[in-house]
Amino acid sequence: MQNMFQKLRKENGLTQQELAKALGIHQTAVSQWECGHTLPDRSTIAKLADFYQVSADLLMGTPLAARQTAVFLGTVHAGPPSGRGTRPRRGAEENIQLSPSFAGRGEHFAMRVQGDSMNPRIFDGDTVIVRRQTELRHGDIAVMRIQGEEATIKQFLKRGSQRLLMPLNPDYEPICLTQEQLRSLPVVILGKVVELRAKL
Repeated sequence: MQNMFQKLRKENGLTQQELAKALGIHQTAVSQWECGHTLPDRSTIAKLADFYQVSADLLMGTPLAARQTAVFLGTVHAGPPSGRGTRPRRGAEENIQLSPSFAGRGEHFAMRVQGDSMNPRIFDGDTVIVRRQTELRHGDIAVMRIQGEEATIKQFLKRGSQRLLMPLNPDYEPICLTQEQLRSLPVVILGKVVELRAKL
């Protein structure tokens, strides 16, 4: 059975030797991919995708069902609550591509961080990928909404009967809540941060 490497090469009317020459590699490497003995490294996958004008997912045989995207919901505040509601932003950042490793692991969304209360780990302008869930463990970094205000990002800590919403920047004070306050305010957990995409 042909794999995608062999299929694309034949569809483009190339021999293994011609493809190897075009990529600047040895013909044996092409043969190994087509036999399923090895896979190209990441940089070679990028070259192949550019050469054939296809996606890296197609080359690696990733099914469409396994390709995950996160809807971009807008900004999450890293600082004192401002009292504004979170307003979704639409446009070029509406969907963010996720790696196949996210497949089957729930619903995800993305938000752009605004503020510096999570420095030095998360900076203003970074993007966080969040898995939608309502339960948190001690130490999780989460996106939540307090008293209906805009979404905020904090580390969730358990201290006895209290729960701390902890900024990582020591210039900011933690928010200390009792179990009763968690219910009455209310504090709505939107999800756990599972990936950070830093601004360059």
